Amino acid sequence: MPALAHMALTTPCPRYNPHGIDCPATPAGQQPDYSLKSPMTADQPLCKYTVPFATPSAEWTAGQSVTVAFQNDGAAHGGGHCQFSISYDGGNTFVVVYEVLQYCFFGVESTSNTAAILSYTFDLPKDLPSSDSAVFAWTWIDAISGGPEFYMNCADVKITGTSSSYTGKEIVIANYKDYPTIYMQGDHSYGLEYYENADTITVTGNGKTTSSGSASNVVKDNSAVVSAKTSSSDASSSEASSEDAGIATPVYLDGSSDEASPSSTLSSSSSSLSSSSYSSSSSSSSSSSSSSEADISTSITTTSSSDLTSEEVSATSSAIGAAAPAANVGSGSCSSGEMRCGTDPSNFDTCDNNVWISRPCAPGTSCQDAYVDTNPCMP
Repeated sequence: MPALAHMALTTPCPRYNPHGIDCPATPAGQQPDYSLKSPMTADQPLCKYTVPFATPSAEWTAGQSVTVAFQNDGAAHGGGHCQFSISYDGGNTFVVVYEVLQYCFFGVESTSNTAAILSYTFDLPKDLPSSDSAVFAWTWIDAISGGPEFYMNCADVKITGTSSSYTGKEIVIANYKDYPTIYMQGDHSYGLEYYENADTITVTGNGKTTSSGSASNVVKDNSAVVSAKTSSSDASSSEASSEDAGIATPVYLDGSSDEASPSSTLSSSSSSLSSSSYSSSSSSSSSSSSSSEADISTSITTTSSSDLTSEEVSATSSAIGAAAPAANVGSGSCSSGEMRCGTDPSNFDTCDNNVWISRPCAPGTSCQDAYVDTNPCMP
């Protein structure tokens, strides 16, 4: 079975998804992004694009229940850490309103590429301030991949609220220029300390942001955490304490809900994650939080455009953000989304627009045919 290409947000429609739902017109001078499912590259700004839609993709009210949905043809890479956040300063700083740690797209530990969950419904915090030009972001660090990856899709939204400010978590950014590396390699507990130890920020409707704390990623736990390994007692305390970031059950592909499954016990506090959710790798992950910039640069391979898939190549405009990605043609025919090991074991091939494109494995890994459908590059 061929491997598929990653995940992308469809609702609310992100910039500039040609497959999104109820999308505004693409801004003048911009082009639809057919590579929206690709991870962020070092030359891209946060959100990949800095030119907003002329009209919002969605209009929300603080405290209301909202649903976010994803394309059904992507590869979920065994899950990982997802966050849903809002920016009031044009996409520079994001405060978390909901997160699903460890098992995003599945609700349980998984090595599958086929997502079991394609939408999440949750309550927005009641004290979000108003803004006609807020930016909603989905971010994801996948559990199983050929190298450290960071995904980010952003949608322009209008928010109506009565509060002047909101205090909450800032998103965790990793596997991106000047940020730490979180390379999970199938360990669903890896990197959790970044989410638990992040500091708090306070945002206002006029775009002002203030921070308290000194962690590399600023945060406060007003968002909800979904963890299959949270104890039942923690879940009870969560239900009583997460009013502002209330949770509705995710929708599975078979139409079932999370209510019948023990896999999505809720916790509104990072500290309520049970100790069983950690493996021995947590200690090594902690050490990675103090990695130098040089360590990060060796973990995240920076490639030229000739090494990247057309899904990953993006020319950046200094004034108006990234433009549409350029194609890079390899040899041989294939089915889009398929992966295989290359002739050089330090590379693997992905199929983009029916053409094979070569990509490098992460340092210290090599492509192995036995795992190419789920995680082509292994130590």
